[in-house]
Amino acid sequence: TQVADLWTEFKNFGTLLAKRLNKSDEHEYDDPHLKVGLGGDIPVFPPIAAMVCIAAGLLLRVITRKQLRFLPWPSSMLAVRVATVSAILAFTITIKNQCEAALEEAHTTPDFSPVKDIATGGVYNISRNPMYIALLGLPLTAPVLSNSAWGLLSTGALAVYLDQIVIPSEEKFLLQQIGEAYSRYCSQTPRWLKLGPVAI
Repeated sequence: TQVADLWTEFKNFGTLLAKRLNKSDEHEYDDPHLKVGLGGDIPVFPPIAAMVCIAAGLLLRVITRKQLRFLPWPSSMLAVRVATVSAILAFTITIKNQCEAALEEAHTTPDFSPVKDIATGGVYNISRNPMYIALLGLPLTAPVLSNSAWGLLSTGALAVYLDQIVIPSEEKFLLQQIGEAYSRYCSQTPRWLKLGPVAI
């Protein structure tokens, strides 16, 4: 059921992406918007980037013919790995649902379109990007299930892509759209998480 829910969500994201990419005429928009696609603000749609990372991790294992086991016993036991993956998927779905609820309450969406307000309640009170925290859980399931560190490397690459390219583009966009209210929110809420006295 968890896998089915995630697959449905990715299909919805794919449909949204297709609609965005098909609207090549900028005049179809009355307001500024983030462009998704090569050469745009967001070169690769984040959910698609996550799927690419999963494939990259598996491909690296095949090419190198090295598994690079990283889980110690008893974490390496299949039953433990399956249970861990189930927990990660449950966490991902829970955070996604909480994000959607907070966005709906704020009458806004995560589809890179113009906004009049932002979500600051619920999980958005803990992190400015809880949706991406949940997204990182998806490629993380592959290395855990296969006990192969290659997937950890590709998941790390996804985290860098989100942190250095996607999120800065979104932040610039939201500052232009909302201004002082978003700047104040950024000063109060960490981009990712607050670990003790350190915000990341």
